[in-house]
Amino acid sequence: MSNPLDRLSELYGILPGYNDIWGNTHWTSDPARRALLKAMDVAADSEEEIAASLLAFDRRRWKQPLSPVQVLRETVPATQPCPCHIAVALPVSEDRKSYRWHLRRESGGEDRGEFIPEKMEELERGNLDGQAFVRRALPLPLTLEPGYHKLVIERADGAGAAAVDDPHRVEP
Repeated sequence: MSNPLDRLSELYGILPGYNDIWGNTHWTSDPARRALLKAMDVAADSEEEIAASLLAFDRRRWKQPLSPVQVLRETVPATQPCPCHIAVALPVSEDRKSYRWHLRRESGGEDRGEFIPEKMEELERGNLDGQAFVRRALPLPLTLEPGYHKLVIERADGAGAAAVDDPHRVEP
């Protein structure tokens, strides 16, 4: 990426350009990107605002254990357990702690389980305010029907990270 506005635009899903039906490339101008970001309530009118918005994005990414919404797609027949993996971000200091997860299905059914973060696949690492974080893949060995489901995680001992509600949508 060539500059902070490019990075911020990419984080919020703004494409750098597109090709029209004749094969001509049209690049997204800086004013257009700033206007799109503003429409999403992201400050980007100055270099200082862009830097603050990038920091705020990173802060949300690491401070929230679960993303606000995750869409999972069915990849196997409904009769087999879905190899669902949910990204969970926690401080590295929580790696050996025991956690519980609780999935409330749209149909009313419930599933529960436990996990220890250090035993899960590592996806990425980051630092925020001098604290090391790691994002890992929480495997849910379940058959999830299409619908909106809610996932909650919490420390098994009731201390530490608070419970987090995370809506999940499973599509065929």
